[in-house]
Amino acid sequence: MDEESILQEFDRLADQVDRLVARCEALSQENGGLRERIGALEARLEEKTDAEGRLLAERKEVRSRIDGLLVRLRQAGSAGGDQA
Repeated sequence: MDEESILQEFDRLADQVDRLVARCEALSQENGGLRERIGALEARLEEKTDAEGRLLAERKEVRSRIDGLLVRLRQAGSAGGDQA
């Protein structure tokens, strides 16, 4: 190999390295954006999970109250039927 072809090869390698560095930087930025998006989605999921838990607890409380009222109505109906 003569000196000129060696220099051309170095230039070609330098261009490849520059392209690889640019690609790595772009991928790093994309990765950062995706990590931020994942964090935001995880936070939203946690909020929704917490809200679902609260709603289930509230539903259980409402069901318990309704059951209690139904028992009281049955007892009142039984007691009223005994008096008549």
